[in-house]
Amino acid sequence: MGQVIFSVDLREENVSLVNNCFYTLFSDITKIPYNFTDDQRFLDIIQKAKESIREGNLGRFFLEENGQTLLFDVDKMPNDVLVFAGKKFNTQEHIKTEEIYTFLRLLTDNLPDMVWAKDIHGRYLFANKAICDNLLMAKDTDEPIGKNDVFFALREREKHKDKKNWHTFGELCFDSDEIVLQQLKPQRFEEYGNIKGKLLYLEVHKAPFFDDEGRLLGTVGSGRDITEEVLTKNKLKEKDQLLLQQSKMAAIGEMLQNIAHQWRQPLSSISSISTSVIVQQQVGALEDEHLLHSMENLNNNAQYLSKTIDDFRDFFRPNKEKTFFDFSEIEQKVLSLVSSKLNKSHIDIVSDFEDMQINNYKNEFIQVLINILNNAIDALSEIETEKKKIIFITATKKDENIIIKIKDTAGGIPDEIMGNIFEPYFTTKHKKQGTGIGLYMCEEIITKHMDGTISVKNKDFAFDNTNYQGAEFKIILDNS
Repeated sequence: MGQVIFSVDLREENVSLVNNCFYTLFSDITKIPYNFTDDQRFLDIIQKAKESIREGNLGRFFLEENGQTLLFDVDKMPNDVLVFAGKKFNTQEHIKTEEIYTFLRLLTDNLPDMVWAKDIHGRYLFANKAICDNLLMAKDTDEPIGKNDVFFALREREKHKDKKNWHTFGELCFDSDEIVLQQLKPQRFEEYGNIKGKLLYLEVHKAPFFDDEGRLLGTVGSGRDITEEVLTKNKLKEKDQLLLQQSKMAAIGEMLQNIAHQWRQPLSSISSISTSVIVQQQVGALEDEHLLHSMENLNNNAQYLSKTIDDFRDFFRPNKEKTFFDFSEIEQKVLSLVSSKLNKSHIDIVSDFEDMQINNYKNEFIQVLINILNNAIDALSEIETEKKKIIFITATKKDENIIIKIKDTAGGIPDEIMGNIFEPYFTTKHKKQGTGIGLYMCEEIITKHMDGTISVKNKDFAFDNTNYQGAEFKIILDNS
């Protein structure tokens, strides 16, 4: 049988303009035009043709008739006329006539990855051993031919009626074939589903499948089991979330200590002023000028307490998107949050920075700076020295990068632990003083959230004619 050609007039519901091969395929039709109104066979053919037509009014579909499989091209003409041209296409025979078939079968069946080809309706044209054994549960590599994923999903579920999601892969990921057919270009997907009651994740690559004449046959694909990688990644993500929460709780504890230190003096002043006013009023010595001055002092102290609350509230408010902010503003806020610890340990701050704006996550950046400063403050608080205790903060802009350096005079980090300080739960402090996650979260925030880098090294330097040694943290942020 050669090429089968015929046309269909949708408005008249007739088959017309047929060639001789048409009668060979449809042997029961003897008269043209042929009215197909009551012929379910032709109604199905027309429905397939309509579903296959895409941009350009061209379509392609497979037709099984009289025990034969034909590949039909369909062209939609004006006035609702469809022109069909089809030829015999037995996929198995077509492939097996190629000398390479045996080699292809051996090659794909020895691969651990799943390999397959489907027609434009999602029915398998080819399936290797891996997909038959691990996804379809097919008895051999011939069984999938002409069937789709849903067939195998429903069959497996039928065997396990008490477990509704025993086998769901084909149903969950059926649309990826359609995406490839619509866009006609290779695609990568991460697909998942239940296989024999267990969740399976696949990294899938699919591409349109053309024959040697450029006609679209369907899709080809390969899949690799990445379940272990995904589960490991999810566990790491959960671990990071836990560490982030622990870091935040540790930061809250330190902030509450700072609040206590910063509120102690103004609360003491408020108590003294109010007591003084009460005593003077009781002995009749309260003058208006002293009362106004006392009330002004009370108001100033109350405003200070209110500002402290605002500063700490802003620190714990999460950022949802990057914003522009001045480095000078951030430095002032950070220093105000740790000022009580600085004053208690008699630590000086030396700042040197350019006037610049940073486009990034403001509160996360504040958290990083506070963690680094707290480590420097703790280190300086533990040493006994006649030299000044100083923390240096510098910020410069070079090309599209912002470079921040924080350096102290605490003597540096021992070489044997230098390589561990960014590891989670690593700390040299007593367990009551540190959790070991502050610097780890600094690295996580800078590298994963803010697209930057953070490093540390010991430096020898001189300041005011005095030699010092200390640790220097360096942060580089892309500000483009």
